Amino acid sequence: IIDRGIVLTGGGSLLKGLDTRLREETNLPIITVDDPLTSVVLGVGKLLDELDLLSKVTVQAQLRSSRY
Repeated sequence: IIDRGIVLTGGGSLLKGLDTRLREETNLPIITVDDPLTSVVLGVGKLLDELDLLSKVTVQAQLRSSRY
């Protein structure tokens, strides 16, 4: 995130002034994708094509959360 910034996708990224506020609060680059609504659908489609990877990420996240 520090190197590339925050990428906004989905309907929330269309909120007026969100990118500016995040930029001011984080001092990081904020990028809003060209088509935020479609990008979420495409991303989920790619994720579903890689269910093995999804299960690995889910297990790792569960292990991390159980430590706290």
